[in-house]
Amino acid sequence: MYDKYLDIFASSPLFKNVSRNNTEVVLDCFKPEKKIYHKNNPILCTGDAYKGIGMVLEGSLIRNMLGILSDGYIETDKRLAYLKIKSASAKIALYILNTSKDNGDSINISLDMNRSELAVYLGLTRPTLYRELCSLRDLGAIAFDKNSITIINLDKLKEKVRS
Repeated sequence: MYDKYLDIFASSPLFKNVSRNNTEVVLDCFKPEKKIYHKNNPILCTGDAYKGIGMVLEGSLIRNMLGILSDGYIETDKRLAYLKIKSASAKIALYILNTSKDNGDSINISLDMNRSELAVYLGLTRPTLYRELCSLRDLGAIAFDKNSITIINLDKLKEKVRS
């Protein structure tokens, strides 16, 4: 039933890093249904209960809007993960690892915010951010200069996150 939409499913953020075979297995578990909503008819209204996962297969405006919302959700989820971590060095190490992963596992990371903004983002003060970056540098995990960080030892960074 959903074979003709498999490429759309497979390319969606929901199935990011999931093989095509596993995408099919997951879809078999969800038992997806195709529903058609006409222009100007709501899919859901505020307060409606919804149990399931929805995906827009056609309709560029809605798809773009859902993409923006899902990106916002992912970003909020990441930020909450940082805020839940008590250790400043673990927060910074996780941020570096996530940023590296977002950039194709690159060991060279160019920060898209200055240190003050990064400190606020991670729920730290700027002096604490700088002190912990120096600590990670002294540990041999990273090198840094202004808005760039180079991962020297991935295992040491991962260990900081676990500690």
